[in-house]
Amino acid sequence: MNDVDLVLAMMADPQVRTWILIATIVLSLPPVFVLFSKRVSGGTKVLWFILASTFSWLAYVPFLYITGKRKNGESAR
Repeated sequence: MNDVDLVLAMMADPQVRTWILIATIVLSLPPVFVLFSKRVSGGTKVLWFILASTFSWLAYVPFLYITGKRKNGESAR
């Protein structure tokens, strides 16, 4: 049995499929959060979306820190 067959056999297990689904959802959340964020706009949002899509939570944490919360009346960066 080669490695590919082993991986396919492991993925046939319902528990493994559940964990893969959970991991996929958790890893896809940061790009969605960036897209719907009002902290940035325009090209900056596109850049953060690409970073969050590539590095997931490793890019989302700096996004939150760097962009910070806007005060009332401030425009998006």
